[in-house]
Amino acid sequence: MKYLLYILIFISYGTFAQYDVSKNKNTYTLQDGFNVYEVVSTVFDDLGWLWVSGSNLQLLDTDINKRTAIIQRFDGNRFHTVAVPKHLGKKPINIALVKRTDGCFYAILSYGNEDKLFLINPNTLHFKEVKLPSNEQILNIYLFPYKDYVLGYFRDKDETNLYRINNKLSFKKLEKPIVNKDKNKYPHFSNFIPFDDFYMISDTHSGVRLYDKNGRLLKTISKEDLGLTNKKIDYFLEIDAWFKEDDITYVAFIELQELYQYNPKKNSWTKTAILKKSDDNILFNGKTNADVNGNILKQYIVNSQLQFQIDYNKIDIKKVIQTKLKEEAIIVSRNLEEELYVINDGFFHHYTFKKNNVKTFLEGKSIRAMHQLNKNEILVATELNGWYILNLETQLVKNFTLKHNNQLFIPNSTRGIFEDDTYLWGNNHNGIFSIHKKTKKVETYVYYPVATSTADENFIYYGTYEHNLMKFDKKTKKNIVLKSTKKYDVQGILKVDELIYLTCDEGLLIYENDQIKLHTLPKTALNNNFFIAIAFHKKYGLLVGNSSGELINLTQLKKPFNYCIKTL
Repeated sequence: MKYLLYILIFISYGTFAQYDVSKNKNTYTLQDGFNVYEVVSTVFDDLGWLWVSGSNLQLLDTDINKRTAIIQRFDGNRFHTVAVPKHLGKKPINIALVKRTDGCFYAILSYGNEDKLFLINPNTLHFKEVKLPSNEQILNIYLFPYKDYVLGYFRDKDETNLYRINNKLSFKKLEKPIVNKDKNKYPHFSNFIPFDDFYMISDTHSGVRLYDKNGRLLKTISKEDLGLTNKKIDYFLEIDAWFKEDDITYVAFIELQELYQYNPKKNSWTKTAILKKSDDNILFNGKTNADVNGNILKQYIVNSQLQFQIDYNKIDIKKVIQTKLKEEAIIVSRNLEEELYVINDGFFHHYTFKKNNVKTFLEGKSIRAMHQLNKNEILVATELNGWYILNLETQLVKNFTLKHNNQLFIPNSTRGIFEDDTYLWGNNHNGIFSIHKKTKKVETYVYYPVATSTADENFIYYGTYEHNLMKFDKKTKKNIVLKSTKKYDVQGILKVDELIYLTCDEGLLIYENDQIKLHTLPKTALNNNFFIAIAFHKKYGLLVGNSSGELINLTQLKKPFNYCIKTL
């Protein structure tokens, strides 16, 4: 397939104990498209894209204390800015994102003197304002996922109310939360810690409390609970950080140098030995991140520089990452065995980790086609260096040596390898060739450079660059012109039943009944119609990838060809 670089990675399933600590790091700044300067929230969508919300460096109404809110998605290579709604002509100054169990997001948009709640479909980027149960102007909204719903704290000018919100946007009012009676010290909720039948939450202006799942107050955490009977505390306890490791909950409190274990069954606290060593100048304050596999990342300040330690759940191995950062960073990861995102002061660092249970072959060579010969051997075609045989059992690679008319034959620009009972079929820069499987005799059928190819039992179908859609008859060894495609830069080909699909620079070409038609998708649906890759899935139908990195699901409903669009 033209312009498409294939990377071959084979995994040998060894033990994780051989974990390799090598890593790669890419750093993105404003010049690279990362525009979120002050980060409020980070969340992954179901496709693995990282969403980052907050504010950028653009002043709002020339007010130096107000910045314009922004949401960006990172696809692993680039940042995409998402348009956000205005309210009464005003842009939001802050945005917080909360993910629901169905993959959609709640977005809390702050307009200074009022918060608005929206629901975002991450596939369509559509914002839908959520109708709230109160007609009062909502000054602050705090949302926390719990079980299969979300708990929402909503503050107006008079009071704060707690609601349980399900995915159908149904609000159930729970008991009124306990907050500071001083209206000048309105609540600021953070560090929500869920348990099976209750939760713990921190409020800057009223302390740390336990509530049951219906919002009923169970307990307010006191200094005596922490064993601080002789310590004078003239402020409300506030959680700085927390994490769970080996089913134990650890909590760090602001202004306290100790790390505490919390036992939910006994509702008791135990002081632990925090890793603070003045002689080694090491400080750990409980700032951690955990992935879905139970791997834990801890942030340390070592000699005034930020350092990360990853404790892996399945193995007794620790990975240490040293940085030049001077202060704590925002950390997020789906899988700490594979990647890590570090966001700090306008810089976006993306770490990827290499494991030595992944072995690579033919590095430095452009791989264009592959075909599995048997259980252990794979035939690999490169762009300029000929063909190779990779043995998965021995993990050895050797040249697949060929001769034509007693001369060394080195295929190049191969765009497909096919096999039948007698021959291997491929192409080089000037057309189709065959290799007799027993004698290795090569026969060439010169016609035109192949851009992309596919095959069935009797024919090889191939596209060419601004020339023709072709069919090669394996029995007669003849090249047959099906239709002119001189207008198009053909990229990929697929045959499903009697239809032939060609991806090209202008959209999707469909060949049927000796006719070829160009189909494009609305510009509002995706970034461009420069289609490159194409495949067919039994469940999802046609899958097409474009040059913007979007994967589109085209569903054939009836003939002539119709489709619906889903950006996956």
